[in-house]
Amino acid sequence: EEWIDQFYDKVPQDKYTLQIEAGEEHGLCITLFGAKYRVLLEFGVVRAFTVIDEGMQLNTPSDCSYDDSFLQVKNTNFSSVLYLIKNGHFTRYIQTCMGAELFDFYGLQQYNLVTQNYVVEIVCHDAPEITIDSSCSI
Repeated sequence: EEWIDQFYDKVPQDKYTLQIEAGEEHGLCITLFGAKYRVLLEFGVVRAFTVIDEGMQLNTPSDCSYDDSFLQVKNTNFSSVLYLIKNGHFTRYIQTCMGAELFDFYGLQQYNLVTQNYVVEIVCHDAPEITIDSSCSI
């Protein structure tokens, strides 16, 4: 997996918690709540997403084959909150489910969101629209 920090100048550094809203009408919307900022990430229609509390990944089950990079999530001090992922394990899983040709036809890509205790993996077509609520800054 390659984690690309292409949003480092778009999402202010803070310690964020998150709220997820997903539905037919607006797609996937994630609100990040920090000590200084509130950030809205609007992904629109997504093909797939997962959410895991990073504290849950304490052991590797013997019948699972997670990538080593996935296991490093809980051990890494991330400088940013949102990353573009190349050759991600979640991407490969979705490609297997829907077929690589269809995945490529839709132009899908993976984004990972890392907050204080959650890791969200998202497969979608477009990068999120990012809105920062400056009234929350101190």
